[in-house]
Amino acid sequence: IDPVLLFSTFYGGQLRDEAKSVGLDAQGNLNVGGLATSQDFPVTPGVVQGKVNGSGNDIFLVKLNATGTAVLYSTLIGGNGEESDASIVVHPGGEVTVGGTTTSANFPPTGNAYQNSPRGGTDGFALKLNATGTALLNSTRIGGKGTDSVHGAGIDANGSAYVTGETDSSDFPVTVDTFRTERL
Repeated sequence: IDPVLLFSTFYGGQLRDEAKSVGLDAQGNLNVGGLATSQDFPVTPGVVQGKVNGSGNDIFLVKLNATGTAVLYSTLIGGNGEESDASIVVHPGGEVTVGGTTTSANFPPTGNAYQNSPRGGTDGFALKLNATGTALLNSTRIGGKGTDSVHGAGIDANGSAYVTGETDSSDFPVTVDTFRTERL
């Protein structure tokens, strides 16, 4: 098999910005998620967050067109602590679900959040961004009193999101009648 390079580009600011995950939408647009530390990270007008909050990492979500010649949107999401993005899934309508980790007390939840405030120092998070990068549709923390993180995300045919990760919290929230309700 002879590899073909469709496009290659740079994106970011003057400091360390890292792409961590990618997903294609139905039109072939490339959705990239990662972490940004650059205060000059380039964002597009009207997006969820226009600059890095605090002095830590925020996550970024950038959508490039299918040929890599135009930025359709670029936004940041985070609080005053550290965020990292671990997983990105693109819905058929172009919305993006992201899972990751936050240490920010002010990580932005939405009104329908499962958990809107920290219970420990580090929580996992799951969020869903609209197809244009202008609004958080859902955003929640997931965690207990210990260290928790989300590493993977997926969606089903109905658009419901599923996340996986790790925890060292003995009080991590679990649902009743599951395979296991306690840590060993």
